[in-house]
Amino acid sequence: MWIPLSLLFVGCWTAGPRGMVTGQSYPKPSVSVSPEVVTLGGKVTVRCSTTMYPGAKFFLQRSDSYVMLTPNTTKKYEAEFIISNIQISDAGIYYCWYGFQDSSATWYSHASDAVHINVTDPGMPEPSIKVNPRGPYDVGSNITIVCEGQGTGLSFFLRKVDTREILQVEARPTAKAIFRFSLVKMKDVGRYICQYHHKSRPFVWSMQSDPMELVLKDPSLSKPSITVRPKVRNHKGETVTLECEGPEDTVNFSLLKSKRLTALQEMKEKYKRANFSLPALRPEDAGRYACQYCHTTNPFVCSELSDPVRVTLIDNSMTTIIWASGAAGLLLALFLLMLVLLLCKKRKKRSTVNEGIQPMNRLLEQNAGTDHSDREDHDGVTYAVLSQHSVKIKKPPSQPTGPESCIYASVAK
Repeated sequence: MWIPLSLLFVGCWTAGPRGMVTGQSYPKPSVSVSPEVVTLGGKVTVRCSTTMYPGAKFFLQRSDSYVMLTPNTTKKYEAEFIISNIQISDAGIYYCWYGFQDSSATWYSHASDAVHINVTDPGMPEPSIKVNPRGPYDVGSNITIVCEGQGTGLSFFLRKVDTREILQVEARPTAKAIFRFSLVKMKDVGRYICQYHHKSRPFVWSMQSDPMELVLKDPSLSKPSITVRPKVRNHKGETVTLECEGPEDTVNFSLLKSKRLTALQEMKEKYKRANFSLPALRPEDAGRYACQYCHTTNPFVCSELSDPVRVTLIDNSMTTIIWASGAAGLLLALFLLMLVLLLCKKRKKRSTVNEGIQPMNRLLEQNAGTDHSDREDHDGVTYAVLSQHSVKIKKPPSQPTGPESCIYASVAK
C-alpha cells in the first residue's frame, strides 16, 4: 500500500522512533532537477539544499516508493542525487527532505516541493511542429505554434531548447495542441520543441519534435543584397554561387528559398559577404532565393530579408529536344513551300496550254460549220466530232468553170 509522503512525515512527528523529538518542525528544503526531460538511458541530477542547517543529511524519495536514495555528493548546505541509466520505471514525482541525528534524538524537515522526472520513450513517434504565419517576425506580432501527434488522448508541452524550462502546457487530451504567443518580444526569440504523453502515463514522453526557430527582425539593421553568379541562365549540372553582402563583419548569413532556411554560414573575419554554392545544379534548385544576416551574439535577431533573386535552370536534354523539334519543323516548312511552288508552276503551265488550244477549237468549229452539214438522227440529236490535234487548214477548192476562151493575136515581125 502506498502512503503519501505528507502522512509519512506527520507520522514521524507524532509517533517517531525512540529518541525522536516530536512536534519539532524544520523548513522544507529547496529542490531542482536537471534535465526535466531525459532520454532513455540518460542521467538526471536532483539538488536539495537548505540555507540554515549545515551538515544536515538529505534524502530523496519517489512518491510511490518507500526506497530512500542517499546523495552522491554532499556539501555544507546541499546534496546532489545522480540517477544514471534512466529507465521508464524511474519516471515520476520526487521529493527530498533533510534531518539530524545524534545519540539521543532524530529530527526531520518537511518535504520539499515536488519535482518531475520525465523519460522519453523511443517507441512513441515524434510530433510535428509548425508556426503560423511563417517568419521572421516583427516585434509585437502574434504567432501560433501548432504541435500534432499520433493518436488521441494526448497532452502536449512546449519548451525552449536552450533553457530546458517548460513554458506552456496544453493539458486537454487531443491529437493537436495550439500554443499562442501574443505580442512577441525579444525575450521570446529562440529555438522551440514540443513533446506529448498519453494520459495514462503522464511522465513518459514522446521523442521531441524537430526544432522550430522564432526569429525577430530588427528594424535598425539595414537590408542585405544578394547576387547570382553567373548571371545568365544556368544549365543542369553547373555550379551556381549566391553572394550575400551586408554592412557589418560580425554577422552570420542565412540563405532562404521561398522563405525557408536552406543554409547558414558564419561570416569570415574582415569580410562583409558570404558565398553560398549550389553545386551540380538540379531541377529542384531552381526558384527564388533571399538572404538575411543575424548578429553572432544573438542569432535569433536578424535583418530584413534581401530582395529576392531567381535561379533559372535550363535542362540540356530538353534543349536538345527543342532544337531537334525546331529543325524538324523547319524542314517540314521547307518541304511544304517547295510543294506549293511546284503545284503553282504546274498549274501555270496547264493554263498556258489551255490558252493555246482555245483558238484552235474555235477554228475547228468554224470549219465544221462551213464544210459539213450537221448530222442529225431521227431523234433530232446533233453530233459533233472534236479533235485537239493540230489541223492544217486548206483553202476550199474553187468552183469548176467552163472552158476558158482564148484570144489569139498575130504579132508582126
